Order: sequence, then structure tokens, then C-alpha cells
Amino acid sequence: MASSPKRLLIVDDEEDLLFMLSLAARREGRFVVETARDAEEGLAKALSFRPDIAVIDALMPDVDGFELCRRLRKQEDTKSLPIVILSASEPVRCSALSSAAGADGYVPKPYDQSALLELLGALSQGGKKA
Repeated sequence: MASSPKRLLIVDDEEDLLFMLSLAARREGRFVVETARDAEEGLAKALSFRPDIAVIDALMPDVDGFELCRRLRKQEDTKSLPIVILSASEPVRCSALSSAAGADGYVPKPYDQSALLELLGALSQGGKKA
């Protein structure tokens, strides 16, 4: 028997990434998706939508993804939320910053869409960190 879809929050200022990733996640029926275009909207949606997992772009205007991750870790309702950071910048540095911010995984851009969806599925089920 198939499990019910998990709630996925995608936070990115790039409209194309929001569209492509949310479409792919919805298409398989594994995720119900909510999107946000900046960190402030992402924090608000995380508290109201109560996602099972979040994907956050590292580099956004005003508040970056690392700071959003730290803010989510400080909230009682989201302190255990599995978070994956995406970034096209300096993979070694971004991986270290993601870990320091409390993220459960880091995926460099460009990413393999099916591999990312598998990772999100595993993390939303309480799977291993990436």
C-alpha cells in the first residue's frame, strides 16, 4: 500500500527552479508542495504548512538559506524538520556552511532531479542524512 504524500516546502528566489522541482515532486504523487520566494516567506510557510521536509536555496537576497536554516532550527515546530540546502556556489564551502547551519543535507547545482527526489523521500521518512 502506498504511503500518503509528504509535505515539501521549496524556498528559492529562482522561479524556474521552484517550478521545475515542484512539478517533478507533484508529478509522482509523493509530495504535496508549497513554495516560497524568500526566507521570510519560507519561515512563515514552514510554520503554517508544517512540511515534512524543506529544500532551501543557499543564495537568496536579503536572508540567505543558511540563516533561514538556523532560524528554522530555533523554532519549536521546525527544529527537527529535515532540511536540504541547494547551491551552485563553491561546493566544499557550501557543504560546510550547510552542516554548520544545521541542514541534514547539501546538494550542489546542477542537481540530478531523480536523485534529489529520492533523497527527499528518504529524509521525509526519517532516513539517513546526506
